[in-house]
Amino acid sequence: MYGVSAVLDSETIDLVIHLDNDANLEDYDRLGSMDNTFEILGESRPQINVPVLAGRNLAVIVEVATRNYQLKIQGYDALEELRKRTNLI
Repeated sequence: MYGVSAVLDSETIDLVIHLDNDANLEDYDRLGSMDNTFEILGESRPQINVPVLAGRNLAVIVEVATRNYQLKIQGYDALEELRKRTNLI
């Protein structure tokens, strides 16, 4: 689709993925246990902060983050499942 037909009048933003290339890798929550939000036009949306390094496949990183978010919305928490399987609290 090109031109006017390629532009939407409106779209819902469900998730914000922040790609940070100036990141100190020790400052990131790698398991996703922190709940960050980002405010857009007065609405809070969940935000995932992802450190980005040269040579990484961004498409796969974003796809995995999105799929994990979709699973959380549907009631499956991968981190909680990992904790159950490894007997961690």
